[in-house]
Amino acid sequence: GSSRTVMDFGAASGVSSDAFQAVAVPVGKRLAFVLNWNDPPHGSGNRALSAFLLDSNGTVLNQLSGASDPTLEVAYNNNGSAPQTVRLAVSLDAGSAAGLALQVMEGSATCNIECQAMSYSSAGAAGGSIGDFDDALVVGASFSGSPHSIGAWSNLGPFRLDFSASADAMAADGFDYLRLPTPVHVKKPDLVSPDCVTTPFVENGALVNEQFCGTSASVPSIAATVAVLESAGFNRAQVLKSLRATAVPLGTGGWNAASGYGLADAAAAYASGGN
Repeated sequence: GSSRTVMDFGAASGVSSDAFQAVAVPVGKRLAFVLNWNDPPHGSGNRALSAFLLDSNGTVLNQLSGASDPTLEVAYNNNGSAPQTVRLAVSLDAGSAAGLALQVMEGSATCNIECQAMSYSSAGAAGGSIGDFDDALVVGASFSGSPHSIGAWSNLGPFRLDFSASADAMAADGFDYLRLPTPVHVKKPDLVSPDCVTTPFVENGALVNEQFCGTSASVPSIAATVAVLESAGFNRAQVLKSLRATAVPLGTGGWNAASGYGLADAAAAYASGGN
């Protein structure tokens, strides 16, 4: 009996209007949606949003609201005997829709290894403030076999920054945030590295080989490569330059939103000498 202003996931993704983000949840699985919007943490003037999970009949399965902390996690456990299509709807309860950007991700335990396919996706992260961004390597995940497809859990770029941050020991999270006059979009990720690799694990006292997927699997190989390059005398600038410049493009040359500059090539980066 009441009206609400809701997120249009379809229009935001460049297709026809659709107020719902649908996900098929298998029997026995848990769906967790993590929502972030571009208001600062603990901001007094933050917008208020609500997240609703509905079944195919429009029955509310779960709902949560938030304001001062621009983050919500709303979850659903499919304890039934058949797959359930769950539809996320997000309403704006207070504040202006102007300039509002919303990021929706799947959270643990749904997206630790296996993500359920969303109806819609869009590039970039809403909000966030990261200093010295050019000096940071953002690494995505590509399948270790051929073809080197990008993992469903690997964030697409470019990344959107809405705030600058300054240290404040008295603030709830140690920072104060200043909204930028215009959001900044940065070309991240920088590159991708293999995931779904075979890794030994100890289970019940025995060493077994299992497949390890996710960006958690792809990032360690980049950390190891950086250690090798630094041990060879590369300074930080040379490490960053060599990894970006020698990455093997996946698709067209140059940077792209899924794989950055391409698949990391440790041997080529080493051979470049950082030049």
